[in-house]
Amino acid sequence: MKLFRRFLRRFLSPFFRLQGKLTLSYTVTTVLAQLLLAILFFLALFGIFMVLVPMPEFYQGDVEDSARKAAPLLLGEPDRHGLQSMSKELESHFDFDPFMAARKYVVVVDSAGRVLASSGEEAPAINTQIGLRLSGSPAQQLQDILHGKSKTALYKEKNFWLVMAPIEGRQQVLGALVLHISDLHWKFASIFWSFLLLLLILGVLLFLFAGTVGMIFGFAVSRGLTRRFNHLNAIVDRWSRGDFSLFAKDTSRDEVGYLARQLNRMAEQLRGQLQMRQKLATLEERNRLARDLHDSVKQQVFAVSMQLSTVKGLMSRDQEAAQKHLYEAEHLVRQVQQELTALIRELRPVGLEGKGLALALQEYALHWQQQTCIPAVVRIQGEHPLGLEVEEALYRVMQEALSNIARHSKATSVELQLRYEEDAVFLEISDNGIGFQVEAARGKGVGLLSIEERIEAINGSVTIESERDMGTTLCIHCPLTQKDL
Repeated sequence: MKLFRRFLRRFLSPFFRLQGKLTLSYTVTTVLAQLLLAILFFLALFGIFMVLVPMPEFYQGDVEDSARKAAPLLLGEPDRHGLQSMSKELESHFDFDPFMAARKYVVVVDSAGRVLASSGEEAPAINTQIGLRLSGSPAQQLQDILHGKSKTALYKEKNFWLVMAPIEGRQQVLGALVLHISDLHWKFASIFWSFLLLLLILGVLLFLFAGTVGMIFGFAVSRGLTRRFNHLNAIVDRWSRGDFSLFAKDTSRDEVGYLARQLNRMAEQLRGQLQMRQKLATLEERNRLARDLHDSVKQQVFAVSMQLSTVKGLMSRDQEAAQKHLYEAEHLVRQVQQELTALIRELRPVGLEGKGLALALQEYALHWQQQTCIPAVVRIQGEHPLGLEVEEALYRVMQEALSNIARHSKATSVELQLRYEEDAVFLEISDNGIGFQVEAARGKGVGLLSIEERIEAINGSVTIESERDMGTTLCIHCPLTQKDL
């Protein structure tokens, strides 16, 4: 039972996706439409058959031809055996289709109206007068034919037909050929079962042909739709990661194209809002620094300036008072130094607070490993102090690189190597993830651009090596000057 359920789930799984649903709907719709047209066609055909019920006129020519063929058999002594064979053949010739039934018989009479041959249901006996079976107008028409007064005669009532043709010799009427049909009706049971069988066969053929055509057409149409939706999904996924460098390219005028254009407008608005927020954040930070400098450092520097001016005036006449003002100025300078230190600390990463780059990198890697469950190995070589600008740039780059690895690389291990030399420092971050096309990724998103801008700001260089399914290695080289040591 479990195997059957698993098989059924696997078999039906394609039909739970959009492409499968559309393909199935096209197939079913095509088959049902073709089947409905076939049913309507057969109903119309049946209606035509019902209207075009066989009429006596349909058999007039056959009766006349048979009468001409019977003439040699009546010359001289009538050939009763030949006439009987001909009447049976003619009676079977006037058989109706499988959908109709009737009582009929064929009679050959001589010029006196005596039956010479007969075949069929309820046919009059041989050597009897056919006039005994006919009365009224049909009897008079037969007499006119036998006396040469008229040719083929047709007679029909509601459910009774009669076709009579003269059998002529060279100069006289030798007899007549009579076709009698009565109780003509449809065989509805046969019609029903025949129609049902035909419909079944047609349904199978339509399923094979129309179903195949509908499936191919549905697959082609749905494949185009799913590809367009997959393209939109990929674009929206990149937007969710903050990459607004690509937009949906769908110029069609249907609902999907309209949705793509709406999403593009939304992405433009989001990108504009993000840029505006970044500008506002930068402006707000600048204003805060300006306020802090104005309210604290600037006022204290002005106070120091006043103290030094006082010292300058008292230096020559009251050194003791001047010394007190110098102490006060020194105290103000210390306050300025503390204020500047506090402002610098606010700008400096918290992870670097009170520690060097090597220790901050190890602590951050350990914390990142605990968050992402990706093993991270840190190697430090030749550690020595670095300038704040270099440490901050490398620390920010390390944060951005690990963030990108966690989001995109699908890596299972990461290695960080920080190597100090006398005139340079090297930072190498590598993973065993899926990699990416470096050139294709340039200019898309802000991650790589941010790394390159930070390193270029300290006169460093960035090298990225990556291939599909071969992992990625980020190499940073920063030359050190005297102020960086």
